[in-house]
Amino acid sequence: MRSLSSFCETGVSKKISVTTIMSMKVTSQFNNTLKEINPEVVTNVIDPDSIGPETIFALQNEVENGGLVVITGDRTSAHGGKHTIKHGFLGREAEFPYGVFLIATLLKAPVYFVFGLRTKSAALFPKNGLFVERSKTDLSECTGRAARARIPELCGEYVATLEKYCIKYPYQWYNFFDFWQTEKEENNG
Repeated sequence: MRSLSSFCETGVSKKISVTTIMSMKVTSQFNNTLKEINPEVVTNVIDPDSIGPETIFALQNEVENGGLVVITGDRTSAHGGKHTIKHGFLGREAEFPYGVFLIATLLKAPVYFVFGLRTKSAALFPKNGLFVERSKTDLSECTGRAARARIPELCGEYVATLEKYCIKYPYQWYNFFDFWQTEKEENNG
């Protein structure tokens, strides 16, 4: 998605604005490397710790003007935030970030789950695929409590989709967070 925003070549003859919500602190070394390659790659990045009502209005404006908002759904807060959703994942209960799904409901825009995966591992000519699945959870007409009630449904749908791709491509889920840390702590405590 960052490539799309920096190269603006979409095949639809229109520039697409891509705003990424991600922790700059957690991925600082990775982001610094990207900045060296392309300084514009982090221009539309919002740190999740700085999100407030004005951010949501700005994101709504982006979406209404054809822009995309990209958030990783499998990363909980680096600060061990309390706002998580517990859901079964790969046979055990794991925590997923509540805020990601809250933002989706507040934006009332279609939600897509996107995965970039290597479909053919070859040293000389690897093939990569972009898999995009539209969420079946309709958020367009939801407001207030009705929208918040859809958060577990949206999270469950995301987790099922993530799980499907993790099973199909087991060595490509590059997540360096311990999803089952809570379970370990409970077993040791």
